[in-house]
Amino acid sequence: MLRWLVFLMFAGVMTSVGATCTTDSVVDDTGTNTAWTLSQGRVSATLDGGMHCSAVKSGSAYLKLKVESSTNNFFLVDSTGHKLAYRLATSATGSQLAVNSEQILLSGVTPLTSFSGPNSSIPLFFTSTQTSGVSDLAPGVYEDTITLRWYYSIPETGSGGSTTYSNSTGFQRPVGTTNLDWGTGDQLILTVRMTVTASCNISDYGTINFESQPLVRKFEDKYASVTVTCSAGTTYSLGLSDGLHYDASTGKRRMVSAAGNYIIYDVYKADGTTRWGSTGADRWESVDVTPAATNADQRVHEGVAKVMTGQSTPPVGTYSDTLTVEVKF
Repeated sequence: MLRWLVFLMFAGVMTSVGATCTTDSVVDDTGTNTAWTLSQGRVSATLDGGMHCSAVKSGSAYLKLKVESSTNNFFLVDSTGHKLAYRLATSATGSQLAVNSEQILLSGVTPLTSFSGPNSSIPLFFTSTQTSGVSDLAPGVYEDTITLRWYYSIPETGSGGSTTYSNSTGFQRPVGTTNLDWGTGDQLILTVRMTVTASCNISDYGTINFESQPLVRKFEDKYASVTVTCSAGTTYSLGLSDGLHYDASTGKRRMVSAAGNYIIYDVYKADGTTRWGSTGADRWESVDVTPAATNADQRVHEGVAKVMTGQSTPPVGTYSDTLTVEVKF
């Protein structure tokens, strides 16, 4: 009897060799993006849904998901209250999961392809859905906390190839006259996180055209603007290169004709006397420019281009130069 009892105990330990499914609270990092990247289109990521099975077997499986809460109502929020809207779904093109909604993912079908997410999880799919106003996002870490409840019964391999089931709390499989009972399920906390880094974008710059004049002293000053939009609270400096034909002896920029003749000119900041350049004090600091009335994180730099009137009038021709605008932040 003693040997027979020992054998039964041994057999009991070996009834399941498959991995038991678990639900675990997880932190899903959707990556690092600039506010500019987010403003140009949607950013997507595949998340670990917290429901894990490392080994499953073909067979009749049941799986249901309930979203119990979203701390920020499906917005990623930083420590100062800046927000980014997003969608959380059970497929890449699925609709937004709603609080208190339940979604049956498997009902009596095989689960073999279901655990395709990170860490052998049931994947959830994140998509940022907001593009307008995203430039107002300050650099920082943005988060939302989701409370999920998983209900499941997943087949796994038992001793000798038999099938056993890993069940969530209270789950009752439909057998004979016993009806399906999803039970109370297993709860977990899903933290969705994104890091937003500082960014600046240069726009609205083009050609400065002095037009045509018979004499150098006839050229009028021309105004040119460069618009810079940065993530909220980002300071920067804006540099303007010396061009392709800079004359170090005079410290001035030059335009050149096809014949190799020059017209000396330069570009100044808004006051018309402070040179706008690419190094040191010649750079244009964001703190020295008034923000746009409609966007506190946008500034318009109004420069002034002048032809030096003291030079001799060169031969007839078309004169040009190319300048590069560069922002540091």
